[in-house]
Amino acid sequence: MQAPVALELWEFEDAAGLSFKGQATVEIPNPSGFANTGSNGTSWNFGGFTNGASTDGNGNLVVTGKTGAVYRKTKASADAPGYSPALTTGKYRLTLDISSWNMSAGSILLDAAGGPTGGTRVAALKLEHRPESATGTGEEGDPVVTKPAHARVQAIIKSTSSASGGYQYVAFELAESGSTPFSAYIEFDLDNNTAEFVVDGIVRGSAVTDLDSADLTMLKFSQDSNYVATNEVKIASMGLYEIIDTTTDTDGDGIADYYETGTGTWVSVTDTGTDPAVADTTVQGIDIALYNYISTLDSSSGSVGLKGDKGERGEQGIKGDTGAPGQDSSAIQNLRSSAHIERSPSDPTFNVNYSIESSDDLGNWTPAVSDSVTVDPASSDKMFLRLSTN
Repeated sequence: MQAPVALELWEFEDAAGLSFKGQATVEIPNPSGFANTGSNGTSWNFGGFTNGASTDGNGNLVVTGKTGAVYRKTKASADAPGYSPALTTGKYRLTLDISSWNMSAGSILLDAAGGPTGGTRVAALKLEHRPESATGTGEEGDPVVTKPAHARVQAIIKSTSSASGGYQYVAFELAESGSTPFSAYIEFDLDNNTAEFVVDGIVRGSAVTDLDSADLTMLKFSQDSNYVATNEVKIASMGLYEIIDTTTDTDGDGIADYYETGTGTWVSVTDTGTDPAVADTTVQGIDIALYNYISTLDSSSGSVGLKGDKGERGEQGIKGDTGAPGQDSSAIQNLRSSAHIERSPSDPTFNVNYSIESSDDLGNWTPAVSDSVTVDPASSDKMFLRLSTN
């Protein structure tokens, strides 16, 4: 199985009024911006919107009038690009999720680019306004309108065989304005030179089989010169994911090699610190079978898609209604340090170990009583336990 892991992810769950993090200056050495929750967590470090885009406090970045420049994530210094060293292998997913749009001119672009200065576009998602089109004339000599003004989301993918300036273009048509959210992404493979454009879970157009790209070094976000102040596009999220292999498990302990980072320090279910060549019997003091069961419930393991408000992550999709809180890797910490217990579906029995200690100074404790009780809640899908004293 392959799983998406967010390298860069902006979900705009910030307070209202935040925008792209601008370039540091002497006066403002650490300009504030909306949060990046991806594993790289880098900032937009060239330019910054001052009036043209800001968070609304409801999970959106609202992009309105153009402020006079193009804003991008570019090289961090003269010698180091945004992804240093450049990414030359692997499969990636560039995502753009829109809550609503109202456009009368211009476009916005989210680019994945290569080269030391980001001068080579690998793939881009473009949301743009298209004017009404007309061909021919009527009996009175008036133009015949064949398509009204509308918006569209377009994939632009670098291709060796394309006659259109070296790029393939695939468009998905939208109304000129709308409030039905949609989710779009381009998934591209630098090893196999393939790419596909997906909107709301459906591949649009033909998959590209001749992707022309040597590397990936940065992301860019921009508006074109025609974007006007009366436009309003609400972006629910955007980001870049790496599609990683979660099937290889060299030691057979149920934890994919990719997650066994070998650091010796457990951080989360996607950064266990364990050795991928040594089969673990316990992790964080938890039996490996139970640990792996809890891990399957984890909501922060890099699955793609927007979460419902305070809800669970799902497959690639649009922002949903309020959902139940998702189980994340803190459940493992809770299980280790408190009475919270998760049962394996294959063997629901478990032991409850307890001990009583005594102390006369609250600093030095002496064991007094300890015992272990086996509990089998096979007749119920849940059970609550409590300890009483007389």
